[in-house]
Amino acid sequence: MPSLVPAGCSYDRAVHGTVRRLLGERDLRLVALTTGDLGHDRPLSWAAVTELPDPSPWLAGGELLLTTGVSWRPGGPDAEELVARVASVPVGAIGFGLGVAHDDVPAGLVDAAQRAGLPVLGVPLDLPFITLSQRVALWVLDAEHSSARSRLAMHETLADALLDGEGLSSIVRRLRTMVGAPVRVVDHQGRVLAADPWTDALSGESGAQSVEQVRVAGSPVAAVMTSADVDSALLRTAARLVGLELARVQAVHSGRRELLGQVLADVVDRVLGDDEAERRLKPHGVTLDGQVRLVLARVDVPAQRLRAVPWRSDAFVPDHRSGIVSALVDDVVALVLAPDVPAHEVAASMQAYLGALGGPVRVAVAGLHTGVAGLRMGWHEASRLLEKGPGTHTLDGQGLTHTLVAGGGAILHDRALELLRPVLAKDKDGTLLETLRVYLDCDCSPSVTSERLFVHRNTLRYRIRLVEQLSGLDLSRFADRMDAWVAVHALSETP
Repeated sequence: MPSLVPAGCSYDRAVHGTVRRLLGERDLRLVALTTGDLGHDRPLSWAAVTELPDPSPWLAGGELLLTTGVSWRPGGPDAEELVARVASVPVGAIGFGLGVAHDDVPAGLVDAAQRAGLPVLGVPLDLPFITLSQRVALWVLDAEHSSARSRLAMHETLADALLDGEGLSSIVRRLRTMVGAPVRVVDHQGRVLAADPWTDALSGESGAQSVEQVRVAGSPVAAVMTSADVDSALLRTAARLVGLELARVQAVHSGRRELLGQVLADVVDRVLGDDEAERRLKPHGVTLDGQVRLVLARVDVPAQRLRAVPWRSDAFVPDHRSGIVSALVDDVVALVLAPDVPAHEVAASMQAYLGALGGPVRVAVAGLHTGVAGLRMGWHEASRLLEKGPGTHTLDGQGLTHTLVAGGGAILHDRALELLRPVLAKDKDGTLLETLRVYLDCDCSPSVTSERLFVHRNTLRYRIRLVEQLSGLDLSRFADRMDAWVAVHALSETP
């Protein structure tokens, strides 16, 4: 693993004890019995004293294995086999105490260690093993303390990035300096929110070796990733700080959206006059000089979650971010689109982006309208479409009759029910109402209607005559046809 200490920083680097360092301690008077620099740069993890014939099951790796060779007498275990076992752990080195059980190292031990690449050190009789154990332990503890101080300093450096006012870019830049490799922050749709260098982010090559999830309000919203093999604690700290920054930005956006949402609610409820409404909308980026389109969305999650979990309206259509203004009205996300923004593309993006919050999404696309009255009409259109349930819904027609149906509300529904109640009472299986709807949609053409319904013309005539008798309508009159059309569609618009 590469060092996690930033280049040029004054943080103490962790210095591990090695075989070379042991041999350099003159007061220990150790002697290298294997030739050359064999294994001299191996870090030592601890010191272990053993007289077991095979200590390998109780070793973790990297130990200075100290022994006097009491169990290694003639007829005892084979030196080649013992060395192979401890070398496979692998231990850092063997320290052999001379003058206790053996005046010299047992025959074959040094040769076997030389072949296995394992250094063997001769320990003089008057040097207690406890002295060697303490020396190695002090080095290990010093290295851990130094590493902890370095990590703390780096964590503080990352935390300071939140205070310099540069946002995610500062966190990412400092993390990249520490790990010495490209770093990026990517949201749950794979969009790069910040990267250093940006050339790496734009290349499309991820090559991530270390990834840490970023969570806000308990939900995964992004990930910090780098091509370096990074200490997990450092990456977790970076991810938490990224989460704090995303939450801070979301709080700002959410406040602005709710302010605009209150203005929109006042416009819809006619609390504001047209001139006042335009004046209040303009600071939020909503100008009504030309046409605008409303897109409303509702995701079935708690309203607080919609406010806490980061989402960005510019993610819906990045190339048109200047043409989108977002607002929050209770649990409804409202987008005000310029006429050149592709509404269907925005709706599809909202489905995917808001769906990541954890619930089904319903999106409604209103028609293009002008002025305050048009904004109000677009709200009524989209609100009625939202009632259809999950999915994306658009206004099929934009004439006055469709507008009347979309914005008529409960009063229109009640009038439609009153007009067609006798028909509905007779129409147990829905055949009469469906026949009337198709007949009106086919411009009251008997031949076209018969073909679409797959019925004989006489059957069609009988059904239409029955509808007229029950409802009192005369479908040969234009006014009655209009009443029937509005009534049928008003009922079908009600969930």
